[in-house]
Amino acid sequence: MVTRDLLQKYGSMFGRGLLATEAPRLVKGALIESLKNNQVDVKKASLWVEKNVTLWNKLSLYNQKGIRRLRQMAGEPDWLTTEWVIDSLKKDMPALASLFLGWEKANNWLNRQVRIIREKLGE
Repeated sequence: MVTRDLLQKYGSMFGRGLLATEAPRLVKGALIESLKNNQVDVKKASLWVEKNVTLWNKLSLYNQKGIRRLRQMAGEPDWLTTEWVIDSLKKDMPALASLFLGWEKANNWLNRQVRIIREKLGE
């Protein structure tokens, strides 16, 4: 017999699993949206690298809160790596992906940004 408690238990497990599965897609959307809203092209990204701008601060507060909430509900974002970010950019912003692949300083900057974001998610 299916009880309310059983439905809640499995509904919660299913929801958490679904959320964990969809988390990369949701974060990718927030990242792309933020980059486009900031009108980031190769020139602007290069300036961010040179000035060591913090990418987390360029995300809207709405997206920051949403990503934090997602982390709380979906668990540790082990998939959030520099390689994942570059791969996420390839389709929508291929010039940026190439910048991070082809310029060591930009790749190092992106590595730091990923670490910062992961730290922020742990707060």
